[in-house]
Order: sequence, then C-alpha cells, then structure tokens
Amino acid sequence: MSEYRKKICSPQNVKLFPAREAQVDPAAVLALLDRLDGCPFPVHAVLLARHGKLICEGYYHPFEKGMLHRMFSVCKSLNALAIGILEADGRLSLDDKITDFFPDKLPENLHPYIHEMRVKDLLMMRTCHTSTTYKIAGDMDWTESFFKVAPSHLPGTVFRYDTSAAHVLCQLVERLSGRPMLDFLKDRALREIGWSEESYVLPNRFGEPQGGSGLMCTPMDLMLLGQLLLQKGRWNGRQLLPAGFVEKAVSFLSPTMATGPIPEESCGYGYQIWRGKGDTFFLYGMGGQLVICCPGADLVCVFCADSQTSAGGNQYLFDALRQTVLASIGGSMGSNEAGQDALTGRMRRLTLRSVQSPVFFPPEATVQAAVRDVAYVSAEPDGGFTDFRLSFSEDGKGGELIYHYLGRECRLSFGLGECRTGSFPGYQFQCCTSAAWLAPDIFYAVSQILDTSVGSVSFELAFRGDSLCVSLRKKEETLFNEYNRILMLTAAAG
Repeated sequence: MSEYRKKICSPQNVKLFPAREAQVDPAAVLALLDRLDGCPFPVHAVLLARHGKLICEGYYHPFEKGMLHRMFSVCKSLNALAIGILEADGRLSLDDKITDFFPDKLPENLHPYIHEMRVKDLLMMRTCHTSTTYKIAGDMDWTESFFKVAPSHLPGTVFRYDTSAAHVLCQLVERLSGRPMLDFLKDRALREIGWSEESYVLPNRFGEPQGGSGLMCTPMDLMLLGQLLLQKGRWNGRQLLPAGFVEKAVSFLSPTMATGPIPEESCGYGYQIWRGKGDTFFLYGMGGQLVICCPGADLVCVFCADSQTSAGGNQYLFDALRQTVLASIGGSMGSNEAGQDALTGRMRRLTLRSVQSPVFFPPEATVQAAVRDVAYVSAEPDGGFTDFRLSFSEDGKGGELIYHYLGRECRLSFGLGECRTGSFPGYQFQCCTSAAWLAPDIFYAVSQILDTSVGSVSFELAFRGDSLCVSLRKKEETLFNEYNRILMLTAAAG
C-alpha cells in the first residue's frame, strides 16, 4: 500500500433509510444497479440520497465503506468554496488581480494578459492559458508556471479547462488563511457535516498540495458535500458556506459547448463546478468521480469509478441515473417490501467485475498446460523487461504472472474469472487483478489500481510455438509509462 494512503477512516455515522421513506421506488434503484452492472468500465461506489435521506450506499468489493478514494478534480470545487469563505471574510475580492497575491512567483517581464487575470477568471476557467501550464513547463514550480508560461489569449474571454488555475487558487487559500486549503475548509465547514478527518490532498514533487487533482477522501464525504451544496451551504440551522456564493458557484457562468467532449460537459460551468442538463449541477473528477446534484428532485448521487478505458464513458453514468431513478420520481411505487429487501441484499453483494472472455475457453482447451511455468526471455530486453512466465494454481482458480523488470522480480497474483487483491509490483499500490483466455493461445490479465493512483494495467500474452508476444497497456494519468509497449520473447532452452 502506498505511503500516503490510509485504508479505513473513522466511522461516518449516516443512517441508511428505506428508499420509500425518501419517495423513491427501490425498483428504480435496483434498475440503476443493473445499469451499472453493464457499465463499460469498473464502478467502485454508488451512493444516493433524496430529501436528505441516504437510500443507497454501495461499494464494489474490494472497496469498503470508509476507504479513501482518489477524487481528482473534485478538489477544484473545494478550492472555490474556500475562496467563497475568504471573500465573505473580506480577505479578497473576486475582482482582485491574481498577480497581487503572488509577487514572489512573477517573472521580470510580466505578460499583460497575465497581469489582467482576476480571481474570478480562475474560478470560471477563463484564464489566458489553453491548458495546464505545469504540464508544459516541465520541472518548473507549479504555481510559478502559471505566471511564467506564455499566455495565448485575453483572460475573461473563452472557457479552457486549466488545472494549473485550480492549483493557484489552492495556494491562494493557504496564503490568505495560513492553513492548507482542506484544513481550512474542515475548520470552517466540512467538520460540521461529518467529513472524514483522514482525508487529505496529495502533495506534488515540490511539497505543495495538488490543488487541482489531489483530493483523497471517502465517497460519503462527497455525498455530504453534495447535500450541503443542495442546501445552499446551510447545515443543521447554521450557514456554513456563504449562500450567495454557493448560488453563484453552481450557476451558469461560462459556456462549455465548444469544448465539451460529452453532452453533460457542454451545459456550462460556474465557479469550479459544472452545470448539467436541466437544473442539475455536478462536481467532476477524472475517471468518473461524480457528485450529481438535482435541486428539482432534491436528490444527490455519488459515483466513483475508473472510466479511463472508455472514451466519453462518463456520460453512461449520467444517463443511467436519469433513465432509472430520476425517470421514476413522481411515479407510483409498489406496496410490498420485496423490492427493498432485494435492494438491501444487492448492495451487500456488489463486487468489481472480473475479466470475462466473450467466448469461454476452459483451461484444457487452451495452451495453459503447455506454457505453465515456461520462462520466455528476450534476447534484447525492451524497456527493462527481460522475461515472462505464467504460473497457475492447482485449484485452477488463479495464478501468478511473473516477470523481471530492471533486474527486479515482479509477481502479480490474478484470479481466473474472479478478482484477486494484491500489491502492484514496483509501486506497492493496492490492486485487484483478474484474467481469462481470450482465445486458446491468448491470455489476458487486467490489474485495476485502487490507491492514490486510479487506473489499470493490462497484459496480453499471445503464444505462438516457442514465441511469446506480450502487449502491455496502461490507462492511468501519469505513472506506469513502462507498461506501454509490445515485447517479443522466446522460450528458454531446457
């Protein structure tokens, strides 16, 4: 397990209600779970509340209640809420120039476009940059890069998604409050709603919190936050967030149709919060980390997932919610309790889907026996990989993929038709790995990374006589780059 990841948080005591008490048909929630079973990518958690009552809290094993999850750009929304509190405190104005707060990060020859940027431009993703500056600047300090990378257009004009803007906002909160952004928000609002104390923001290589994408918290944290926003910042009679700022933050402030890759991302943007279809708004993290708030239905839905293997796949989650639970609201509900019992049992049995071949090939119909424990080596090691071999357990339910990378032995346990938890070699990240035979001579394994990093690494092993072709693919934002290549190996003599 990685250094920065805590596994189980302190209990977040949120009562689970029968769906009917929130005027939701349990059959509609079951239909949502059915849709998620057919999702083209893995779902990690789903939570649903209506009228402030939690009616669905499901975690896909090996995920558990209270586990921290990487929420990526949901962190951006927290920055915005912290800025709203500081504005209400009189510590800043949204019309202030952002350069006024960072004199130590400015270049000698400051570009006039950068000089013109206001705090509100960063909140609305209307900076003068077309993309994240620290990804362009290489080894430069992330905050500094925002002011030193050459801009492309006047600020306050077009919407362009810029994670470096969110990072600068996070640093601004720390400069004005004297506290890390998340600690400041916990003190002022989040602790009051039951947010986990163990949550944190991952640091970058310069030791700064990754304000644009580093949030580690529980799915329940997101549910509580969504409910707080639905209540315009009010909780148990206390106004924790400035109501006017919350209303503005979730409103339509920037058009996004020109850049939105999916329909839901084309509906507009507020202050680091997205607008959805109809009257909805949502917090959005890469890979399907979603807090969907529906004021008209008084409903909040949280999804945690890994959609990185499915281009445009996040729209599936929005559509699944709209076409099941939201479509059922206002309709008739059955009178018996069978539906609720079925829903309760279903939530307890959720598990990550394992690799399943479209055509089942039993081991005896494959080359499994012939290649078992055979070492395949490379005459010219490619990218540090020198050899691969497959080992299978006697019970036929799993095995190990064993290989050497940069001289280090790597062992990855897998299940056949089921997921096996373990630690990914070299990274010590928690993972969940399953495998299947896609053809009599093609073995396929996928390791889902379930840690401070979220993603997947796949291994396709194609056997041809004494030759082995290994295709490695990774779907993860920044790491595992060595797992993007194709290797040719030969069975070792003897």
